[in-house]
Amino acid sequence: MLGVEGIDPNKIFVVSVMPCIAKKFERQREEMKNNGLYDVDAVITTRELARMIKQSNIDFSSLEDSQFDAPMGEATGAGAIFGTTGGVMEAALRTAQDTLTGQDLEKIDFKDVRRWRRYKTSNS
Repeated sequence: MLGVEGIDPNKIFVVSVMPCIAKKFERQREEMKNNGLYDVDAVITTRELARMIKQSNIDFSSLEDSQFDAPMGEATGAGAIFGTTGGVMEAALRTAQDTLTGQDLEKIDFKDVRRWRRYKTSNS
């Protein structure tokens, strides 16, 4: 069975770069399978990626700019907030808002979700 882009999913190897080492375990959970295949094949942490880049002597300032590769057909701003404190929570709240109201709002400003405190609250 071919996937969305006409590619056999068995020939795709997905690596997820995440700040949290718990994702290494989570990717193996049974509910992370789709048609018998795991959604993610391997997880490396952002520190591991940084170490690989350093060991490979990659100089980003000398690389040419290129077009964004959009294998899934779209990109959202949610990915940019995942690496910040409270970013995953904010993305979850945005998704819940869209799902519960059926409306995709242009601008949602959750206050205090990303600030560091002993516990998180949201005022929206």
